[in-house]
Amino acid sequence: MILDFKKLLETRSYRVKGIDIHPSEPHLVTSLFTGAIQVVNFETSQLLRTVDVSTSPVRAVRYIARKNWIITGGDDMQVRVFNASTLEKITQFEAHDDYIRFIVVHPTLPIVLTTGDDMVIKSWNWEKNWECTQIFRGHTSYVLGLDINPKDPTQFASASMDRTVKVWSLDSNVANYTLVAHDERGVNYVEYYPFADKPYLLTTSDDKTIKILDYQSKNVVATLSGHTHNVSFAVWHPELPLIISGSEDSTLKVWNSRTYKLEQTLNWSMERAWCVATRADLNMVAIGFETGALALRIGRDEPVISMDHSGKLIWVRHLEAFSATVRGTGVEDSELHLQKKDLGSIEMQPTKLAHSPDGKYAAIVGDGEYVVYTALAWRQKHFGSAIDFCWSADSSFAVLTRTECVVKKNFKDRFTIPVPDRNRIFGGHYLALASANDVDFYDWESGEKFATICVKATQIEWANDGSLVCIVTDDSAFVLSVDNEAIESGIANGELAKENAFTEVVELNKEPIRSVTWVGDCMVYTTSSYRLNYLVGTQSYNISHYDRAMFILRYLSRDNAIYLCDKDVKVISHSLSVSVVEFQTAVLRGDVDNAVKEILPMIPESELTSVARFLDVEGYKEIAFDTTRDANHKFELALALGRLDLASQSIEEGETSKWRQLGDSLMAHWNVDGAIKAYEHAKDLDTLLLIYSSTQDVEGLSKVAAAAEAQGAYNVSFNARWAAGDSKGALELLNKTGRHSEAALFALTYGLPTLESVKQWKATLEADGRQNIAGLICEEEETPKTAEDSESTPEKTENENDNENEDENQNAADAADETENKTDTQDEPEEEDVAKSTEESGDQATAE
Repeated sequence: MILDFKKLLETRSYRVKGIDIHPSEPHLVTSLFTGAIQVVNFETSQLLRTVDVSTSPVRAVRYIARKNWIITGGDDMQVRVFNASTLEKITQFEAHDDYIRFIVVHPTLPIVLTTGDDMVIKSWNWEKNWECTQIFRGHTSYVLGLDINPKDPTQFASASMDRTVKVWSLDSNVANYTLVAHDERGVNYVEYYPFADKPYLLTTSDDKTIKILDYQSKNVVATLSGHTHNVSFAVWHPELPLIISGSEDSTLKVWNSRTYKLEQTLNWSMERAWCVATRADLNMVAIGFETGALALRIGRDEPVISMDHSGKLIWVRHLEAFSATVRGTGVEDSELHLQKKDLGSIEMQPTKLAHSPDGKYAAIVGDGEYVVYTALAWRQKHFGSAIDFCWSADSSFAVLTRTECVVKKNFKDRFTIPVPDRNRIFGGHYLALASANDVDFYDWESGEKFATICVKATQIEWANDGSLVCIVTDDSAFVLSVDNEAIESGIANGELAKENAFTEVVELNKEPIRSVTWVGDCMVYTTSSYRLNYLVGTQSYNISHYDRAMFILRYLSRDNAIYLCDKDVKVISHSLSVSVVEFQTAVLRGDVDNAVKEILPMIPESELTSVARFLDVEGYKEIAFDTTRDANHKFELALALGRLDLASQSIEEGETSKWRQLGDSLMAHWNVDGAIKAYEHAKDLDTLLLIYSSTQDVEGLSKVAAAAEAQGAYNVSFNARWAAGDSKGALELLNKTGRHSEAALFALTYGLPTLESVKQWKATLEADGRQNIAGLICEEEETPKTAEDSESTPEKTENENDNENEDENQNAADAADETENKTDTQDEPEEEDVAKSTEESGDQATAE
């Protein structure tokens, strides 16, 4: 079996005793022998949070995802519950009389089961304030493991150092039955088989073995030997027919769960393996070691599925084959309801499933074999040994073995290519044989090699006419144009094609590409960020964005739609008009006139705006303007083209930003009158003030002043009156807005009547309790009072009064200058500061 391993995460810490994976977030939690727990993002390898739970080892940790909790148990016999987001402790209680070894969370009930060295299992209900609702007794030694039956969640199994596995029901504290799992040493771990077809339990032991038990017949189905030390755990892979075991011999072993043969041994030099967790939707296994944690993806995310040119689907899941036919697109980007038909079971774990181009056959590859079935009746037509398989454009096919590639036509051998170092083959217009470093290209008819490209290819897809090819790698993709004449010439002359056989068109390296198909010269592809894009020429355009990984099945021209599916074979569709693709292709080739005359009329009305945006990007703004149906786009194009009269027609009243843009464009073209109208629609009073003051338009300034006052923009209104020479209006505005001090000084400066403004100023000060300051302000033909006047001081000589009045008048003038320079929002001086200034002036007058 060919296995794909991808390391998602590696962390370093001291002895990981417990581990769990969040079922929906990219988070992994570990509990350490040091007494701490750590939360890590396995996508970014970032340590998110850590907390010291205890001074004793924490041996068990689990997510309770539906409550956003993390629960722990350890050697201090305490169960602790934390908020999973903040690691703030929610509750804590003593759960056992000895070390806590294992915790499981019930999938539907508000129940947590715990085990310990006190030989009992306890059930805790968090809806009853963590009340212990059941105690299960029966084991005679430490209880080290638990698992809830996925087929019947009312039952669970426990593993103990007394060498037995007991099966219990939640409603009874007496075991249903007991299985003697291992003869000599205790049982470290137990897990139920996750699928419905087998009543199996998986156990591990310090006797260095793994056993598969049938809990119905009570028999041992198989014993797996190979580890050289205690086996800490063994789990079923959530999707593939695999068993993964971990041991204190520092290795992980991968076993075939159908043949029970060892497939692979892995060693990451992280010392003893202690604990494990799995997540089915990601094919993910996380392991806790003596020196840290490791997260792996075993197997591929892609579903084993194929669609032929008529819309018939065939897929395999859990060794069962199914078929269905797509009839109509349904609601865009919504799951299609398929009536699936059971085709029966297959004998191999498939890694590839592909229809022949004519749709008559479907080939399955896996476990070192291939089988070709008739697509309709699902009968075996041909089979043999192979590590990979591919179809040619005419339904011939090639089979890759460990040492050679055999090309067959009509199920008979045509020629053989010795290729001991090749591990993958790709079909299509030409045959491609790939190694870890390069790809060799061969002609299907002659078997002649004509080119080599140094790239590690994971997928190769050809355009229907063979003029373009996409080579996908782990982190990028290359679109190449193909010179078929040069290739044919090279084959005829018995030479490798020159460098011009393939010419790079574009490299897509922003993000990894997951799946690819061609629609004419347009390439449609999905990315690792769940986007569906298409490429025309060198430009990529987004079609849709999904919330999960999607894989392209095929484009069906009858439906004008791309069909995609996710890992769980949920099929969706997304429309893609061929006429749009053809139009864009023709434009990029420079055949714009023909595209506009012949293809554009065939494009649906709903697609015209997207076509216009494409034309806009390519520089054909005139055609885009005539094509677009979007008012905003038409307005943008009118501005870009300078067709400002048409731009105004696409603006609705109230779209102030557009009117302002239009005004700016008109000003740039020196159309001042038109710009003024646009700014009036936009109610852009600042710009109108600038224009009217620059052109000395008194009438316009008066309009701006009135409009600004109505809107409460008093600063603009004042400036407009000032620019228009309306001193009286400016004075009235200052008084109207409560700026009486500024009004008095303004009137004094520009020879306007000051009496009313001064009276209002003084009244305002007195109303604020500032009578002393108000007394210092003199009205017309009035002598101001001093601070000493209010304190009944002795009468001063006439000279002293004159001197004092001069000083006070000087101070008042200085204060007036200062007030005039202040901003509109500045407050009046504090009373105590003015009084102090008055006292100092009085002292100076007395001294003089």
